[in-house]
Amino acid sequence: MVLSSITVLEDANQRINLSSHARILEDPDQRHRLADLLANPPLPWKTVSGTHINMGKNGSAWWVAVALDNRTGDDLAGVLEINYPILDRVELFHIDPLQNLEYQRSGDHLLLEQRPMQVRNPWLSLNLPPGINRIYLRVESSSTIFVPLYFATWPAAVTRLEMDSLAQGLFYGVMLGLFAYNLFLYISLRETSYLWYLVYNLNMLLFMAAFDGLLWKWLSMGIAFQSVSIYCLMYLHCIVATQFSRHFLHTAEHFHRIDRLLRTLILLVGITLISLPVIGLSLYNMLASLYVLGTSALLLATGIYVWRQGFRYGSYYTLAWGVLLCSLMLSTAGSLGFELGVSYGTDWVKLGICMELFILSLGLADRINALKEARFKADEQARQARLESRAQGRFLAKMSHEIRTPLNGVLGMVELLRDTPMSSAQQFYVRTISNSGKTLMSVINAVLDYARIESGHVRLERIEFDIEELVSDTCSLFTAQALARNLDLYCSIDPAVPRRVIGDPTRLKQILLNLVGNGLKFTHRGHVTLHVDSAEIADAKGHYRISFEVRDTGIGIGIDAQRDLFDSFTQADSTTTRRYGGSGLGLAISQELASLMGGRIKVYSAPDEGAQFSFSLALSAPGQSDGAEPPLPWANCAMLVGCDQAALDCYSALLLRSGLMVQVRSASMPVTAPPDDCLLVIATAGMNETELERFALMVAERRPPSLVLRSVSTMTEGKTTFGVQVVTCNAPVTPTDLRAALQGLAQRPEFASEPDAHQLIEYPRSPAEIRVLVAEDNPVNQMVVRGLLERYGCKVVLAADGAEAVALYQAEPDHYQLILMDGEMPRVDGFEATRRIRDFESRHDLPAVIIVALTAHALDIHREAGASAGMNHYLAKPVEAKALYAVIDSQLNRDKDL
Repeated sequence: MVLSSITVLEDANQRINLSSHARILEDPDQRHRLADLLANPPLPWKTVSGTHINMGKNGSAWWVAVALDNRTGDDLAGVLEINYPILDRVELFHIDPLQNLEYQRSGDHLLLEQRPMQVRNPWLSLNLPPGINRIYLRVESSSTIFVPLYFATWPAAVTRLEMDSLAQGLFYGVMLGLFAYNLFLYISLRETSYLWYLVYNLNMLLFMAAFDGLLWKWLSMGIAFQSVSIYCLMYLHCIVATQFSRHFLHTAEHFHRIDRLLRTLILLVGITLISLPVIGLSLYNMLASLYVLGTSALLLATGIYVWRQGFRYGSYYTLAWGVLLCSLMLSTAGSLGFELGVSYGTDWVKLGICMELFILSLGLADRINALKEARFKADEQARQARLESRAQGRFLAKMSHEIRTPLNGVLGMVELLRDTPMSSAQQFYVRTISNSGKTLMSVINAVLDYARIESGHVRLERIEFDIEELVSDTCSLFTAQALARNLDLYCSIDPAVPRRVIGDPTRLKQILLNLVGNGLKFTHRGHVTLHVDSAEIADAKGHYRISFEVRDTGIGIGIDAQRDLFDSFTQADSTTTRRYGGSGLGLAISQELASLMGGRIKVYSAPDEGAQFSFSLALSAPGQSDGAEPPLPWANCAMLVGCDQAALDCYSALLLRSGLMVQVRSASMPVTAPPDDCLLVIATAGMNETELERFALMVAERRPPSLVLRSVSTMTEGKTTFGVQVVTCNAPVTPTDLRAALQGLAQRPEFASEPDAHQLIEYPRSPAEIRVLVAEDNPVNQMVVRGLLERYGCKVVLAADGAEAVALYQAEPDHYQLILMDGEMPRVDGFEATRRIRDFESRHDLPAVIIVALTAHALDIHREAGASAGMNHYLAKPVEAKALYAVIDSQLNRDKDL
């Protein structure tokens, strides 16, 4: 029998803490029964040292013995309060003064309706007769063995229950109030941090409800889930708190290593959360307490670090998490049986949670204010950027006009000077002036292009174009340069590439011109190749991924130089500009244009091993392209003979694309003439005179005609002729050149002379009756334009401004077939003059005269302004004779066709 102090009960309205009067006995094997306690051999009973019985987490059963002496003279009805709702099993043995035994049981292993008293705590009712009543409690739990034990009469118990309800209502009221307030903010702002704050708030509310035993009253759940729910919520607390912290502290944006650590922690806690069947309940609840404490410490350290990095919201986070960590340390230590100056319970945790959520709510509000400030600053910066962009646009327009106007005079006068008798020295000087002016013009164009890209004034077109023509035009522009440098320029397109695509041909051509021009500039011997690779279908709508590759055999580029190659005003080394010239803007502009079109230029190179530049673009095809048909009625295959592998690769791709089956033969090996139904194609690149003569003899002995693709070296040095039974294409052989040659073979099986795909273009003289009205205020430019037009055979009338041009046209509207209109002029500018002319034509039902803008403005906005005013075409100064004559011819011919 246990010897315990006796608690005297003399008042009918009292509440007494029984812990100091109780004795406790540990039953590690859970084998003791009440009879064992009542036997004579004494057992190792202990007194309670703290305010309440707290034996921490262990697997033992514990017995508590109390003696109550009722001296009121009447039966004393009351409650044995055990104010810890998550004890698993509580058994009561009551022995009254007459040795009668009463047995009750409670705990969270029973559903609420199965308990003696249906309240959240495992309370037990007592009826104490006068005299000494001995009370034995047997407590067993997987959670902390914490037994705050009281005896209270019914009036005192009701008073205490009312006070507890008030405290509970205050706590949950604060939690729900914070939840509702931040839910409203989340709905208004749609900020992700608020969403995770709400989830965190809800998790803490459920956790404390489970800890207080209220969750079982709100939710109907089984015994098994009721026993483990609080531990699951503790693990979820770690996950949700970490996820909220990631968003609140912006670790993903600013602290990548910390963010990886936090994501690893979430994964680790998640694995432990679902590991209950493996590790067992005892270890599961022990790890839950340690995870909560460790996670809180880690998140506090994270907040301190973010705060020290200068982020203001880190201070709110650190304060909030510091308060919570202190309360959790007190609670966790108490749950393990170590009370740090205060009694274990939920009061400190609730206080910490309320303070934490309130501070975090303030931090979120401060963050939103900071975001509003940042958004306001960003809007101001955007507005300022728009103003600067417009100012830059006006500056570019002004600079373009002011630079091009005098340069037009210089280059135009040089063009006219070439038609006058000059000595050889004077001709050299004129060529030097012309070349220097064109170089200056190319630098100005590059700078303006780059400035347009930087200011966002570049607008991409989406029009249908022929990719063969674009590539052919690009290579044809470098014919003279390739011949002068004795370099072969190859141009090929894979057969799978659609002929017509939709995109921006102007920008694409600008990129290719830069890349091919660089290849020729930095190559001393060998060749430069432009190849358009096979396309793969990107989606069901007919979008293709087409790659463009420019390869050369030039000086190459080192690895270090490649890193800065696409920077503005940068070339491969500091001596490149002096040796080769250039502004260093070509590649930067090309890269920017490729990026605007959805691609990126890549470079592969090594010193003295040449360079390869490539990029790919997504281009859509306007419709299904038909398969290529054999271009020759008498042949469906071709034998391609040559020595240079690059030439063979290029020409075989073009022949395949034309619809011919191709057999490739090396000229250095014995070659038998193909049958008459097979076209013989001879690529002369790399052949010596003996090989050329051998194949010239083979051509002469064949009945059907053959095709000769001449290289630069055979054009300049070769002495062998192939007779009249061939069609010859001179380098560079482009896709359109090859198609034209094959069409010639198909239409003319017999040849009287050797046609050449690259002949000197003679501009047709316009009939003398073409009268042109030129509106130009600059006297020098008047002289230049008048001279170019009169050299073309036109009659010219000059107007010094827009008003005079309108007056001259309105006086004789049938007198002029073409108007060249400057953009900027005094009194009335060219755009307004065009609008007045179109209005005059509309009112008098006159046919529209052709108006071509002839202006120093080179920006897209001015092209659009001219088109909207009613201009038919646009020519930028300085005006080249070839471009001027081509525009006049095309516009007048189109007018006749219409």
